[in-house]
Amino acid sequence: MSSRAAAAKAANASPFNMLRRSQRLSVGQFKEIMEKGRIAHSSLFVARTLRAEAVDSGARLSAVAPQRVAPTAVARNKMRRKMYEAVHSIYPSLK
Repeated sequence: MSSRAAAAKAANASPFNMLRRSQRLSVGQFKEIMEKGRIAHSSLFVARTLRAEAVDSGARLSAVAPQRVAPTAVARNKMRRKMYEAVHSIYPSLK
């Protein structure tokens, strides 16, 4: 790889350690959890959970930042990435 290509790749690299797409919820799964899931909340966030049918499927997560909290899409996406990064280190222990 040339130094120019390496520099371009480094410039486009995210500073956040995101979860893989396979570890995140699909739109259909998200809707199902919103309809049928259990709710746990604190003053900082709300978590919705739903036990998976398949035992070996592993945990899947989704992060949502509402416009009321962050009015611009850039700010909401940054918040979502930070949430994913925070979960990334504990993901292997989730079931």
